[in-house]
Amino acid sequence: MEEIVKCPVCAKRIFDLVWSDRTIVKIKCPHCRNIVSIER
Repeated sequence: MEEIVKCPVCAKRIFDLVWSDRTIVKIKCPHCRNIVSIER
């Protein structure tokens, strides 16, 4: 499955994610500079 991932803090696009199982990604948003954890 392909998905556009947005920052949960500022709601701007961070990256595109292609996944098939449970995935957890931690990333620093380049827009608002907050570290966010995204689980799918």
